[in-house]
Amino acid sequence: MNGFRSKLLLLLFTLFSIGSCSHINSSQSSSEDDTVAIKFLQYGVDVEYRHDEGTHVLVFDDNLLAENALIFNKGQKLSQEEIFELQSYKKLNYVVPPLEQGYFTFTFFYFDKDLPRSENQLTPDTVITDHLIYYFGIIG
Repeated sequence: MNGFRSKLLLLLFTLFSIGSCSHINSSQSSSEDDTVAIKFLQYGVDVEYRHDEGTHVLVFDDNLLAENALIFNKGQKLSQEEIFELQSYKKLNYVVPPLEQGYFTFTFFYFDKDLPRSENQLTPDTVITDHLIYYFGIIG
């Protein structure tokens, strides 16, 4: 009878252990699935005047100045205040270029480095759904 109890206890212990391991793994993966890492890349930027269009256009160069990553909740929308807070040096460790007039302007956050247009900006309507990269620059 002792051999039967030992085998039964061993079987129950094994089943319990397997169930516990799968539970731990599923809870770990669900917490990782609930967050999103967003990279914020600062590139050199210039404002070009396009004579043919009569407009000023932002142009990012290939000079990466700073890189930061922040974690957000998946499905989160940032308020306008939270987006402005990202421009704080405390949130993003960025490089201020030489200042010509004694002040600088922070560009918006764009998800397309080659097309920094308003339709490619991080806005309060943007739902954070995946691992993203946003580009920004500072005009001095």
